[in-house]
Amino acid sequence: MIVGLARTGVAVARFWYRPSFGDVTDLHSEEALSSSLTELTGLEIDFELGRHVPYTFLMSDLIVVSPGCRWTSSVAMARSQKRRV
Repeated sequence: MIVGLARTGVAVARFWYRPSFGDVTDLHSEEALSSSLTELTGLEIDFELGRHVPYTFLMSDLIVVSPGCRWTSSVAMARSQKRRV
């Protein structure tokens, strides 16, 4: 899973992309992220926008947190469950 959909998040998504590779989450809305989403058009990615869903963090094997993102309670919780962050 990738946390944050600015420059780094988009670059990581493109680099690691495989069909149905995982989720991308960002606290900003779809409208606010429109330019980033345009760059990922056509890729089979599940987006969680405007919120972080704790369950998604817990189900992820690897979590990449973009440099500009705060460590939310969801990230901290996933780390406490021994997920690779």
